[in-house]
Amino acid sequence: MEDDHTLFAFPIKCFYRFVPKDTPADLQLAVMVPKKRFHHAVDRNRIKRLMRECYRLNKSSLVLPPEQSCQMCWLFVAHEMPTFGIVEKAVVSIFQNLSSTTEKQV
Repeated sequence: MEDDHTLFAFPIKCFYRFVPKDTPADLQLAVMVPKKRFHHAVDRNRIKRLMRECYRLNKSSLVLPPEQSCQMCWLFVAHEMPTFGIVEKAVVSIFQNLSSTTEKQV
C-alpha cells in the first residue's frame, strides 16, 4: 500500500496511514509485541497494557483534520521490559510527529 508510513520512537515502531473519515472513530490502534522477544504471555500482555494506557492518556494531543482518520499499528521492538515513563515518552514523540505531518498536509 502506497499510503502507509512509518515512524520510530524507541521502543515503538509506528506504522500509520491517513484514511477518509467513514467511521465515528478518529483513531484506530493495533498493538503488537513479538513472541520471539518475550516468550511469556504475561510479559507481552503487560507491555500491551502499558502501550494502550499511554495511548489513552495522550491521544487528545493528536490533532487531525476533520475529514481524516488515522489508522496506526504499534510494534514493540525493545528486548527488555519497559517502564511506563519510557513508553509514554515514545508515545508523546509519535503523536508530536504525527501532528506535524498532518499540519504539513493541510
